[in-house]
Amino acid sequence: MALPVTAAFDAGQAGTMGVGFSGAGFLIPFFLGVIDVLQRQGVLQPSMPMAGASSGALAIMTASDQISLQMMREEASRLSAYCLKHGNCYGTLQAEVRRAAQRLLPRDAADRANKHGRLHVAVTYPSPSGGPVQQALVGNFTGRDDLREALEASIYIPYYAGAALSTSFRGKAAYDGSFAGSGPGFLPCPPGVSYCLRVSSLPACEMFGSMFGRLAFGRPSDRARGASIARNVLGGADLRARLAEMRRSFRASDRGAVRSEAAQAARFFEDLASLRAPDEGGADIFPGRRHPLPVSHAVWSSFMMQPGTPEQIEMMYRLGQAEARSWAEEAGFIRAGLAGQQQAPRQLRAPAPGPQP
Repeated sequence: MALPVTAAFDAGQAGTMGVGFSGAGFLIPFFLGVIDVLQRQGVLQPSMPMAGASSGALAIMTASDQISLQMMREEASRLSAYCLKHGNCYGTLQAEVRRAAQRLLPRDAADRANKHGRLHVAVTYPSPSGGPVQQALVGNFTGRDDLREALEASIYIPYYAGAALSTSFRGKAAYDGSFAGSGPGFLPCPPGVSYCLRVSSLPACEMFGSMFGRLAFGRPSDRARGASIARNVLGGADLRARLAEMRRSFRASDRGAVRSEAAQAARFFEDLASLRAPDEGGADIFPGRRHPLPVSHAVWSSFMMQPGTPEQIEMMYRLGQAEARSWAEEAGFIRAGLAGQQQAPRQLRAPAPGPQP
């Protein structure tokens, strides 16, 4: 039986396909499930062009064999458990990612990335005047610390990963690479490919602004999740220390810098509220594409901010496997209905209700 021919399949056969991963926060296990299946099926090759924003930048470290899948899964579970007990790592996430990168990145990580030549970490640069932000794909690194700092900048959620609006990367203010607008600003693609396999962590057309509204005023299960996030941050994060850090930051700035940050912050929150996840025309693989979400859209998306329990992390991983396999079958990389190299993921179910953190 001949395999169906698609643009993705043609590009894969010709070696001109690349892959891009969106922002994800604590939803990174979904990406790891996608990577697992696509690597097993030979669709995802370590040498292919890759781009990633935020947690998607961490995902390409695994997709390119810089960090093994098993090590990244273990680190994602460890960090999720730690943050769940410490206020979702509000105000400390950058420091935790720095420690994780120090543990996981090989000593020659930058040399390997440069030799690969086609790994791109997305970073967002705000405009000092509060104008449109600019996303940059960083693909060359001066050393291991430079690569680590690129990853830190790419995951830096303003006023969440640390006390300030932005961090510093190569002497410039920078923050999360997935907050540069909808489309490529959320899900970047590597340059120079004939087909970009686009992997999104969010359900189609999910809007950040409406997600926050549903967590506050939506259905009972969504409101319960929103209340859980608020309780965890208020009860687990050292808010007094975080607010003191913010005050020190403002006091150390002159009036011009404060006005500039206020304009940049206004732009950030405006961009965040209008950010929209891609639908099937803008992404190839995303949760809920061919397999029903085991939770509501708002609850699923909220895992970006508050990590899941071990059972929920496994649910994310399994859904990533299922969606990746469905796409690979439809694109012609594997025969639908046959076992192939990867067993079909078991039926997905919502995690059993338990105590909320």
